[in-house]
Amino acid sequence: MFAENSSLSINQPETINNKTFEKIFSLAFAHTSKGLERWLICCKKACFFFTVNHKAMAQEAPMTIEGVKNPASSMSENEPARVLENFINALADTSKNSADLRFQTLATELGQLPRTAVQVSAHSTDSVRMWLDTVLASMPPTIGPLTTAVTEIAQYASWVEAARGVPELFSGGYAYAILIGQGGMITSETMRLGLYLQRPEIDYPGHAHDAEEFYFILSGSSHWRVDTRHFTSTAGNLIHHPPHTVHASHTRNQPLLAVWAWLGDINGRYWFETSPETDRPFPL
Repeated sequence: MFAENSSLSINQPETINNKTFEKIFSLAFAHTSKGLERWLICCKKACFFFTVNHKAMAQEAPMTIEGVKNPASSMSENEPARVLENFINALADTSKNSADLRFQTLATELGQLPRTAVQVSAHSTDSVRMWLDTVLASMPPTIGPLTTAVTEIAQYASWVEAARGVPELFSGGYAYAILIGQGGMITSETMRLGLYLQRPEIDYPGHAHDAEEFYFILSGSSHWRVDTRHFTSTAGNLIHHPPHTVHASHTRNQPLLAVWAWLGDINGRYWFETSPETDRPFPL
């Protein structure tokens, strides 16, 4: 990275201009006995003159390579905060415009979040590397500002894969990223919120938790079960899970991308319906 007003400092014994160069060159050949030796000296001085000026020009006008993104130099320190602000505002607007009063409550909670973001090191996983571009490109324009907001925030997300202690069920089948809450870009004791990516042909088995849960389906399709109710989710759907409600999702031939949020007892229990006595605490 070049500093502003940088200059090159070199100990230069003498200044050589074009007229001086012509004079030295002529004198060198005027003495034939030492012409070759003096001519070589002149060449060395001319090369020195060219090198000094070339380096000085390079310092004054550094070259850039277009098409190569260097986050350390091209992004301002405020960029993650701006992206996060846009994401929260888009999510709050979507919730506020919902006819569901529970999502309107979520909008109020989002509006009360602190706006001081911390830097989180982005991290990817196999599921994310394989499917993130696909699900982002599949988001329909009907979900409004969330399309751009999610595309931008995804590059700052620290993605992880987990199976809640039951790896044989769906190891590597999904990835999530926390944006708000413990380990997120904004710390919160009352909310946990992030992105969720589920691979195709993955059955996330029936489970429940003490926290109240909200889903914003951004792209893809999945068979959903909430207690005894079954339905197919599509992009643009808002799904609510009351505390302790058993729910499950099963993707078919498409991956699923969603925003999820927890309110209430976010540090409470999490269990699978096949073994309700076994707690699967966060994170696993």
